[in-house]
Amino acid sequence: MTDKNIRLTSYNNADNLIAHGTSLQQLNNAMSSQPILDDWHLPNQLASEADPDQQTDTALAEPKTRRPPMYAVVLFNDDYTPMEFVIYLLKAHFKHSHEAAYNIMMTVHLKGKGAAGIFPREIAESKAAMVNHEARIEGYPLLCQIEPLGGN
Repeated sequence: MTDKNIRLTSYNNADNLIAHGTSLQQLNNAMSSQPILDDWHLPNQLASEADPDQQTDTALAEPKTRRPPMYAVVLFNDDYTPMEFVIYLLKAHFKHSHEAAYNIMMTVHLKGKGAAGIFPREIAESKAAMVNHEARIEGYPLLCQIEPLGGN
């Protein structure tokens, strides 16, 4: 129990005394008296009466965390989107170097599709939407979608 909890318990007791017309001297005595342990797993008792041998700490289990499922952001080939524009998108939205962007663009061109990056689902959806939006603004039919990785 923290000092703040002990003080709050003392103040709450003092508020009860004030509400019942207690004098200032009695109020000061109440404020300086032993605080009541106000812990949910212990019976209400004075701090001086608490059993020092009683184990009050609770064991906390390690949190079980998992990595989020990962998704590939995939670009699909079309006959109208210029290669330079695809390289620009890969550099601007996925932070690839010029050489890496060129290699991904060539994979898309030769194999029909290529992965621009691997991200958690929300980030992958956002990046795919941004690429599709920018391609539509520029008048290109480039398609960008997400695909779950095989291990999910």
